[in-house]
Amino acid sequence: MIGKNVIVGAGTATITASQPGDGVNYNPANNVQQTIVVNPAALTIANPAVTDKIYNGNTAATITGTLVGVINNDVVALVGSGTFASPNVANGISVTAACTLSGANASNYILVNPTGLTGNILPASQTVSFTLPHMVVGEGPLTMSASSTFTPLNFSYSSSNSSVATIAGNVLT
Repeated sequence: MIGKNVIVGAGTATITASQPGDGVNYNPANNVQQTIVVNPAALTIANPAVTDKIYNGNTAATITGTLVGVINNDVVALVGSGTFASPNVANGISVTAACTLSGANASNYILVNPTGLTGNILPASQTVSFTLPHMVVGEGPLTMSASSTFTPLNFSYSSSNSSVATIAGNVLT
């Protein structure tokens, strides 16, 4: 394109200006080169939010939001990730954003990560397995055991009717 410069991506390019002369009165001019550095465009995240997560013992966080500043129909997507300050169950835990960009045009942008984010880690559900055999009056004591998807876990046992069954620790009598 003569007379127009179109910036299509971030990076470095050498631009050469040349003039072929007119073949009669003017000889061709020497080429002149200049280097242009095109910096990536900055994107921000509108309405950043930390997705609540279920406790799993780690600090990985998921961040959502909308990219602001994408040019034309560039293909750029937010990869929303971050780190909770603590892996423990709580509300309002500080989260450090470490979001990145993906997509065919991601290299043309830099992402300004949001600050001041907080999120919640919710208690995990657990499943307890516990079975007892049918017993007959007068049978001896039975040592009980249970298991859970969470370990270590100390179980306690209780009877709803002590005239039918009594419990001492984990022994049913």
